[in-house]
Amino acid sequence: MTWTFPAAKPGTPNNVELAGQSITLTGSGSKLWFLGAEAGFTSGQVKVTYTDGTTSTGSLGFPNWCCTAGTDYGATTVATSDHRNTPTGPANFGVGYKLFGNSVPLTAGKTIRTVTLPDADAIHVFAITVQ
Repeated sequence: MTWTFPAAKPGTPNNVELAGQSITLTGSGSKLWFLGAEAGFTSGQVKVTYTDGTTSTGSLGFPNWCCTAGTDYGATTVATSDHRNTPTGPANFGVGYKLFGNSVPLTAGKTIRTVTLPDADAIHVFAITVQ
């Protein structure tokens, strides 16, 4: 998968904490992929609403971004850094911080209208793409 990582100035957010937001997204395919990480241990339901008014759901979770095996919730490690970025700059060098990819299924032949994210603020999403 290819994601576009958000362009954010140093000290400004480059991800979204999931809080039940609905976002407008268009496209069709077999999966909706998320680039993210987690600062806890939780998952939640993503609801996809299609242009014909039907919906589908799927569970989304990520491993904790630090110090875990990296396969929880069916996720795949996408990138590892030897530090974390903080609002004041890089910190905690020597620790493997990770970003993960995970997906929810889409209904074949349907076009997405909106995506409602779980209410799970430990989950952070950096980008979403349709496969």
